[in-house]
Amino acid sequence: MLFAGLLVGAVPAELAAVCASSGTAATVGAVVRRIEDEEIRYVFVGERHGVGPVKRFTADLANELVARGHDVGLYVEGFRTGCEPGDESCRDLARLFNGEAFLTLLSESRAPVHPLDPAERDRRTLRMAATIAGGPESLRIVLVGRSHVASAWDPDAELWVYGGGVRYPDPGDLVEAFPRAQALTMAFEPRFESGADEDGPYRLQVDGCEADYRLVARRRAAY
Repeated sequence: MLFAGLLVGAVPAELAAVCASSGTAATVGAVVRRIEDEEIRYVFVGERHGVGPVKRFTADLANELVARGHDVGLYVEGFRTGCEPGDESCRDLARLFNGEAFLTLLSESRAPVHPLDPAERDRRTLRMAATIAGGPESLRIVLVGRSHVASAWDPDAELWVYGGGVRYPDPGDLVEAFPRAQALTMAFEPRFESGADEDGPYRLQVDGCEADYRLVARRRAAY
């Protein structure tokens, strides 16, 4: 069943309260090895739609997995279901936020890209989960808003969106629709400093609190 993994492996409240991220540096190669070792089927990348380097990381991860012979599909909330990705006539999230970065992701990904954002306003998370679960690939990478990924399986987590003005009711709700043992999560964290990035457009760290990994990038970087 699709939702058999709901709340499996929940983090105890007392553990979550004292959780501290390790901050240990990680690489795309290390993530790929973990995916292979643990037989991960779903990788959820929680992003901020306007930030380009998150898309770049997702393409890098998908391409590395394809290069190693994996059957990979990339599911992107920025593209609307019922439209072809990159359709200029489609009013999707990509056009509203950072169309250039989304289209670059589409052109550079060696894995097939599937639209994930439903046109319907009701039951959005359930509809996205059904699209992912119905995908034909054995390994699915999901690029979706951070609120759908961060703090999955933590019943006491609080996540505030729109600059802290609105409380998201169930952080990690999309991830929680899938078995914990088959899922790997990554949550975006913005960098606010300007200037060149000596360590590349993004930085990956082992987390273990809000997500398995923390993806750090400059908030206003294009791609």
